[in-house]
Amino acid sequence: MSNIMRKLMLSIALLAILTPVAEARMYQWTDIGSGNVQLSGSPPSWYRGAQGGPRTLVFDNGELVDDTAVQVPESQRIYLRDNAFGEDAGEEVATAEEVVKDELKAAMEKAQESGVDVEAVTSEFNQEQEELAAAVAPDAAEDLAGKVAALKSLIEVWDQRQLDQARSILDLLPEQASPPNVPQ
Repeated sequence: MSNIMRKLMLSIALLAILTPVAEARMYQWTDIGSGNVQLSGSPPSWYRGAQGGPRTLVFDNGELVDDTAVQVPESQRIYLRDNAFGEDAGEEVATAEEVVKDELKAAMEKAQESGVDVEAVTSEFNQEQEELAAAVAPDAAEDLAGKVAALKSLIEVWDQRQLDQARSILDLLPEQASPPNVPQ
């Protein structure tokens, strides 16, 4: 095999190995008929549908963000499905959010009528949340940085193994003699 052909094959192999994944969101399920695990950047047609389907795991940037085995309220199911298919989440989600806001507003008004200083309670709650976020944020950032470093290390090892494997395959290919000179 000529050096040009070897370089071309090595380039193609490296390109295939090192090509980044275009989709950050991945959907995973097991095909019922074959038992094979399927991965796709697009949701399967049954994802969070009313009729259901095989269990689907949803990963966003490598983190599990949804599992259809977990039951969710109807409004959230519709929201997740519509969001996955790029559709409007619909009136049901907006209505559910409005109901929650209305209930909260009514509870705050009732508490204020009962003599509770709602603004003071709200301020105290916000302060506690800020303190909690400040205490947790550094640990979460360190944990995330550690996970990212470990993942990068695993990817580097995997990439090197793939590169070594591609090189060994190319080394196994027989050398091809140059074609004889043909007079013109």
